[in-house]
Amino acid sequence: MKQKAIMNSMSILLTSIFIVFFIFFASNLFQSSIYDVLLEDAFISWLALIIVLLAGISTIVASHSFIYFMQEGKLGDLFYSICGIDIFILSFLYFISHEVNVFPFPFSPSKEKNVTIVVIMAFFIGSSVVFNAFFGRKDKKKREVGLIFVTGLIIIPIVAFLFAVAPQPAFLLTTSEGFTLTGLFVTFAILVFLIVGIVKNVREFRKASNYFALAQIYACIIWIFSIIYFGIQTLSFQMYEIFGLASMLAGFSFIAVSMIAGAIVEPHRSLKKLISERTSELQSSVRESEYYLNMWSHEVGNMLQGVVGALDVVTLEMNTDANELLNGSFELIRRLSVSTHQIRMIARMKAVAEEKSYPFDIYSCIIDAVNEVQTITSMDELEIRINFDNDVIWVKANEFLSGAIFNLISYITKRDPEISNMLSIDIVKSESHVDLCFTRNGFSLSEDIIDSLRGSLQPKTTMMGLDLFSAKMVTQQLGGELRYTQVDINKNQFVIHIPTTKLIPL
Repeated sequence: MKQKAIMNSMSILLTSIFIVFFIFFASNLFQSSIYDVLLEDAFISWLALIIVLLAGISTIVASHSFIYFMQEGKLGDLFYSICGIDIFILSFLYFISHEVNVFPFPFSPSKEKNVTIVVIMAFFIGSSVVFNAFFGRKDKKKREVGLIFVTGLIIIPIVAFLFAVAPQPAFLLTTSEGFTLTGLFVTFAILVFLIVGIVKNVREFRKASNYFALAQIYACIIWIFSIIYFGIQTLSFQMYEIFGLASMLAGFSFIAVSMIAGAIVEPHRSLKKLISERTSELQSSVRESEYYLNMWSHEVGNMLQGVVGALDVVTLEMNTDANELLNGSFELIRRLSVSTHQIRMIARMKAVAEEKSYPFDIYSCIIDAVNEVQTITSMDELEIRINFDNDVIWVKANEFLSGAIFNLISYITKRDPEISNMLSIDIVKSESHVDLCFTRNGFSLSEDIIDSLRGSLQPKTTMMGLDLFSAKMVTQQLGGELRYTQVDINKNQFVIHIPTTKLIPL
């Protein structure tokens, strides 16, 4: 309740500031004072003040976003951080390449080059808003982080600098008659970016009353008016230019204010997220512990039945009934051995925070798992056929890979033993993945087991069985996926799907 009140207060504050600024901006824009001519010193002072403020606000946005990026690793924070740095650089280039020629730099100052730099600035701001709206909550990845760094810190500044130092503008966005075709296309693209950003952030605000989304909505509205009015100017009215830059400053200020206010009212956002994640992990561990305890109790009960049966055999003559009872007792004890092996493997996985990956030959892992199944379960009559094209496939994994294969084979072979004693294992490699296909005749899985297999790793029932659940858990722990398909009416196929990111090129 308190959090919601804070959100509402922030939204009211931002809305009030937006209304006041927009009324002031619109009232001055359509007055004759917009055409007033300032003395050169006064104009330079106003221009320098706005540029300094814009650079300062962009620095605040960049530093705040970078801190949150380092804490939470979200791409939206990284993009706004890079955007703030670029706005700082572009503001500096705009000032030193201005027509007033404040500094004795050989930049051949011109209005056309200034407009080009402003459009680059606006294009980057618009793309930042859209990127943050669609991908802001996405976790960082090395490839995406590298692409953002290269684009924002190398390509954009170099292109802007080349435009600033070029003797003549690379292309014209406006002429005395209005927009050129290039200018019209680029301006239209920027406006589309900003409108898409508004729509996306409106949905976000309606869903969660996020005041940062509201700040981006108001910033986009101001930037749209700023780009339109700054772009259509055909004459260098000084106040027109100052109001255009001021509106860009105001839009960025909304974002900066929302960030600073968020840091004040939510100083422990990262800590709250960490506590929430750890609480979820703890609850999941408790459920898993209960699951293992139930399974273990069940298997121990079976073992005790087997022991009791074996003792009964001792007191009976060795006849057909006694042999069946003895074989049944041995089968229950073997099942307990398999369960003990599985629980021991899962306990080792839980004890290791992060298991290191090493190169493993998939075929060797399968052979080890098959030998282990036959040793523990004594399934001498089971016939296993492994089909592959003799190519050695190396994968980044750990010792638990063979454990996943062991668990899956254990589950498959104990289902419908009277139907078939043949298990076919196929290794299928493609450009995007490697599939380990385990095919055997038998009845299809129930819908409940299929739903549990496709669901999360948090067990709710014991219907999957410890071996199938363990196979799924280990496979996902290694970055893969366990799939099930019914190939035919009486034929089932389980697939351990391994993406190419885990493969080691030869």
